[in-house]
Amino acid sequence: MKTETRYFFQDKERLSSCLSEQAAAEARWLAMCQARAWAKLGPEGREGLIRQTAYFRAQRRGFAPGSELEDWLAAEKEVDGAASVRH
Repeated sequence: MKTETRYFFQDKERLSSCLSEQAAAEARWLAMCQARAWAKLGPEGREGLIRQTAYFRAQRRGFAPGSELEDWLAAEKEVDGAASVRH
């Protein structure tokens, strides 16, 4: 998201404060949008994200056998952790 400076402030502290407030407002807006998208995902979407995350974990370790359960459980934790941050 591009941020444009529309006002000229002679005081750098005031400019910094305004930009911080704008960034915080944009972050709240983005979090709200992500929470709405997450709510629409549903259980099937959650499982798909877990499956994809587990696959990428296996891919990073070269698909060596024997760690499939660990990949799945770590992926569940990662996806559910991301969901709790969004809500």
